[in-house]
Amino acid sequence: MIDGIKIEDLFLKDVKRSIDGVIKVDKNDDLSIYTELDEYVVTKESREHFDKFFTRYLNATQEPTDKIGVWVSGFFGSGKSHFIKILSYLMENRTINGKKSLDFFREKIEDPLIFDNIEKSVNYGTKDVILFNIDSKASTVDRDNELIVNVMMRAFNEKRGYYGDVFWIAEMEEDLDNKGLFSSFKEEFLKINGEPWENRRSSYAFEYDDVVDALVNCGYQSRDACEKLFDNDGAAYHFDVEKFAEKLKKYCDSKGDDHQVIFLIDEIGQYIGENSELMLNLQTIVEELGTKLLGKAWVIVTSQADIDLITQEKVKGYDFSKIQGRFDTRLSLSSANVDEVIKRRILAKKEDYKDTLSVYFDEKQTILKNLLSFSNGTAQMKLYSGSDDFTNVYPFVPYQFIILQKVFDQIRQTGYTGKHLAKGERSLLNAFKEATEKYCTDGIGILVPFSSFYSTVENFLDPIIKRTIKQAEENDVLNNEDCDLLKILFMIRHVSDVQPNLENLVALSVSSVDEDKLELKKRVAESLKKLEGQTLINKSGDSYSFLTNEEQEINREIKNLDIDRHLVLDDIFKVVFDSNDICPKNSKYVFNKVLDDKIKPVNNADITVKFLTPLSDELTRGSGQRTLHGDNLSNIDSTDTLLFIFPEKSEFVDMVRKYLKINKYLTQNSSKSNNEILHRILLDKTQEMEKLKDSAAKSIYEGASEARIFIHGKEVTSIGNKNPKDRVKEGLVILFENVFSKEGYVTRDFDPDTDVLRVLRSDDLEKFGFGKSEVNKRALKEILDYVEIRTEKNDNVVLKEVKNRFSGKPYGWKDMTISGLVATLFAAEDIKLRYQKTILQGDSEEIARYLTRKDDAERVILEIRKPAGMETINNVKSVLRDVFDKTAIPEKEKDLFDRCHEILNDEMRSIDKIAGKYAEEKRYPGEKDILAYEHLLKNLLSITDPSQFLGMISDDKDTLTELKENVSPVMRFFGSPQVDIFRKAARKIDPFKRNEQFLGWSSFSHQGQ
Repeated sequence: MIDGIKIEDLFLKDVKRSIDGVIKVDKNDDLSIYTELDEYVVTKESREHFDKFFTRYLNATQEPTDKIGVWVSGFFGSGKSHFIKILSYLMENRTINGKKSLDFFREKIEDPLIFDNIEKSVNYGTKDVILFNIDSKASTVDRDNELIVNVMMRAFNEKRGYYGDVFWIAEMEEDLDNKGLFSSFKEEFLKINGEPWENRRSSYAFEYDDVVDALVNCGYQSRDACEKLFDNDGAAYHFDVEKFAEKLKKYCDSKGDDHQVIFLIDEIGQYIGENSELMLNLQTIVEELGTKLLGKAWVIVTSQADIDLITQEKVKGYDFSKIQGRFDTRLSLSSANVDEVIKRRILAKKEDYKDTLSVYFDEKQTILKNLLSFSNGTAQMKLYSGSDDFTNVYPFVPYQFIILQKVFDQIRQTGYTGKHLAKGERSLLNAFKEATEKYCTDGIGILVPFSSFYSTVENFLDPIIKRTIKQAEENDVLNNEDCDLLKILFMIRHVSDVQPNLENLVALSVSSVDEDKLELKKRVAESLKKLEGQTLINKSGDSYSFLTNEEQEINREIKNLDIDRHLVLDDIFKVVFDSNDICPKNSKYVFNKVLDDKIKPVNNADITVKFLTPLSDELTRGSGQRTLHGDNLSNIDSTDTLLFIFPEKSEFVDMVRKYLKINKYLTQNSSKSNNEILHRILLDKTQEMEKLKDSAAKSIYEGASEARIFIHGKEVTSIGNKNPKDRVKEGLVILFENVFSKEGYVTRDFDPDTDVLRVLRSDDLEKFGFGKSEVNKRALKEILDYVEIRTEKNDNVVLKEVKNRFSGKPYGWKDMTISGLVATLFAAEDIKLRYQKTILQGDSEEIARYLTRKDDAERVILEIRKPAGMETINNVKSVLRDVFDKTAIPEKEKDLFDRCHEILNDEMRSIDKIAGKYAEEKRYPGEKDILAYEHLLKNLLSITDPSQFLGMISDDKDTLTELKENVSPVMRFFGSPQVDIFRKAARKIDPFKRNEQFLGWSSFSHQGQ
């Protein structure tokens, strides 16, 4: 039934006919345009895009809007350029060979409502349609940095017939045009110069005299003004987005109410690249045009990436939601769109052969499923969904559409192509057409192998790739199959969906429905050996990778580099201890970190976490340290240590050494990056290095999951093979229990420093270990015993020493907890605190700061509090009661100290006021008693230790009583009106004393006797 039928017989259209696989926006001859319109395939997806665009466009003609931005996205080769070019044809509705652009779509758009919207949009008003590739239109002088608004202005000027490259010249032409002088000027210039103005304006600087004469002759300006204009050469000319919008508005207004200017800009995403300023410039353009022209100007752009992605990746730090909002209409072309175009333009079958192919598939579908299967772990590869799918796709396989699309994209991204491919000289349509032509004379049963697509991109590859494959084809050791396999390996080199292993390479090499898969597998395996033997490919595990000649040489140089052992350990150390994947960073335990002989000590650490790698000479492989019964099997000292011994078979050491060699090579050969070819290889090596880093980290992780564990000198098997971080955490708990045997004395930790303050403020004291509470009972006793022992030896007990002691073995208490325990002993009056020479008391917040701040730990001293005896307490209470007439006297020593201090301070303030009176009048009574009382009070108040203070009051009880009795009448005197009477009398007696000698007081007295 299929005998004698050739592949070319199956197709509805001649597969060898001329087709522009790539649509170029600047190709606009009538034949090309007619072919593009005639053969354009309106897919289900593109029909939806036409509907969306023209619906919004038509609405904008009825109701003015500022939403005039359209973003068309899709991968390279998805048909973006073709789509906007078709849009431009429709909007312009030009006549080609007697047929309007719109007429081509009467049959292509079956939905009458969609076509009606398109027709109304096309027939609305008048339009200037400006289509261009921005990379081609940008200035050759400043292509990488020219603002988009400048490129658009250049295109707008050229559309109107003005000079695009020099804006002030274009402005002069526009002004001439507005004044009706442009034609006259050009006629005058032609008379004077002999050539048209359009031919010479690019060299206007060399035609100075002729231009000025022509301007003067046509009546534009005076000669002086014209000469000054050209002498300035646009120095005063200013152009920005606002001016651009104003020019467009003025132009549209001059053309009538219904005139529009539509910009269609191809490859805007590629032009913007990494330059966020260009993206923001585009936003400003669309914003200004939308606001000022309200639907009379449209901006339609294409980009490989969707606007959401491009703004988030390249406009970081900006409000990219605002940028995205400027492009309210977004059209995304997917691979399904391209697949459908290829199937309908190239692979569409004649009706006569559809049934034939359907029957053939039914017979072969089981064979095909087995023949085209990929290895486990490969991304799902699409096979024939049924006989209809087979008919539509044959002689290709569905997954080839997806893989080839990714091949094109990856080749572009990795830079293995010249700028042709990057600019648009690429097409999946071309690839499938050319591959079909190769097999068009074969009979039904053939399947196009993936290697056939290589020739499509070959012309765009840099010599570095073509030379390697060309040399392989000329190598007598290799045959055609070997070379085809090499081409496949090159194409899928950077396609992550297809792992380049034997199974997958076999599937990609299938060339016939009746292929013997086992025999093909043998041939592919043999080809791989030959290619590896010729150093054309590299094998890593079960995967193979393509190597260019330059890469082969670089690989040899890298292999011969030496890497110091300590550098390998440094990188392994970072993964183990710094990544937070194996050893937890935020552990409550403080520990030293050791990897083989690399040690990183940590302050105040009494325990160690140690890893031994296959590089270590410390361990005799195969032995441990002790058996579970305690028998010593190794001389490794792991006291106070959590020890992990990596499996001997671990591969990460070689991986780390390999990527360090690559890094060393890249560092030493950075200057080679100036060479474009070597630059791409070095980029590949950089990627390879990063992959090796990831693989090494994964291998270290897996090794830590399987490592043998020894804790405090004994092997532990209770911690199973699981997440390494969990293993370390469990190991630390066990180690801590062994090393810090008194850690459990703390039954309640003090976490925030506010806990310390709460204790000092006597807030819920039993919760923290007061009285009969069992909370922290043993921990409090440990600290108190330590202070007592040191005090008995007459040693100063500094807080820092206390913290060092109780944070280390065998305690392991937290720093804040130790502060809290000291605060508890202080609040319970078991100890007293001194800051240098000052006894701490009273201000709870201040004491809390001294106890919790590291800087003060060396200055705070702990002392055992020796409580005052009952006799002293009773004496003090009697003084308060009898001498100062106080009641409600406290019982506790600290409270009694505070009360006494308060009373004596009040007394001192009163005495100070009285003492100051004697400076005014020396004859006031009681000065001697006041001074004596003041002296005693000062001595008492200078004592900050509560016990000593109360003892002094008790000892000086009688003196204090006597002095208080002596000053009481004096204090009453100064608190009464008598002090004023005394002062007045004293002032009157002074004049009397001065006149006493004149009165003869002595003789007077004698006579009286």
